[in-house]
Amino acid sequence: MIVTLVTAARAPEKGTGWHQHRAEFHIVIMQKGWARFMYEDKVTLVAAGDCVHQRPGITHYLFDYSADMEYLEIVGPADFATVEVEGPCAVPPPTPWTKET
Repeated sequence: MIVTLVTAARAPEKGTGWHQHRAEFHIVIMQKGWARFMYEDKVTLVAAGDCVHQRPGITHYLFDYSADMEYLEIVGPADFATVEVEGPCAVPPPTPWTKET
């Protein structure tokens, strides 16, 4: 298992792109701020205090996040692979950051 702290400062500016993880277990625990993910063709808002289980092999894309976003990502096994894939749909535009977001 591997635990990674992901912050807005370390996230890709234009999101992660469509991908899948070759893992048996994957959860995201949002500690601060918010992020919007595409899980296949559905937009999912994950806010501070939320915990999301990403089922094995799900096609997803982190495409929008707040300036203060911070989450723990817990994945097993530790030597999991990430594979870029073609997305199933268009991705909404990111939310422009303001002092409130």
